[in-house]
Amino acid sequence: MNVPEMHVSVKQENGFAMVEAMVSILLFALAILGLIAMQVNAVRFGGDAKYRSEASLLADQMVAELWVATPANIPNYAFTSGTPPTGVDAWVTKVQSTLPGVTATTNLPTIQVDTNVDSGLTVYRATVTVFWQVPGQTSAHSHSVSAFISSAYST
Repeated sequence: MNVPEMHVSVKQENGFAMVEAMVSILLFALAILGLIAMQVNAVRFGGDAKYRSEASLLADQMVAELWVATPANIPNYAFTSGTPPTGVDAWVTKVQSTLPGVTATTNLPTIQVDTNVDSGLTVYRATVTVFWQVPGQTSAHSHSVSAFISSAYST
């Protein structure tokens, strides 16, 4: 039995290896670009997480200071704009030096103190909000912490 021989001419195969190599290089380049994009995002998200944790720490520091303050003095910690009151000014300076985009006129932290008196018991609700603006971004980020402080627990 004779099996017909299949002859493929060399002319038909010319350049096929070159096409395979070009496709392989293209796929490899796309994979490398994807890895670079993932690395850039990881660095950016790491920086965002750093700023969030620092903002959380700073807000918690002020709430802790309010907890140990004399209850009658807690309303004196209120600060929304302008010059920070005594006792808050050092903390505001620390926020400015720690977080990006916080200056004497922009993204200043705020402390809001609400007072509620019920049956002779004074309860203060303090809300501390810290702002920051990452370089290269147009909007500010914020972190808020609220605490209820009762005059019944004061010393």
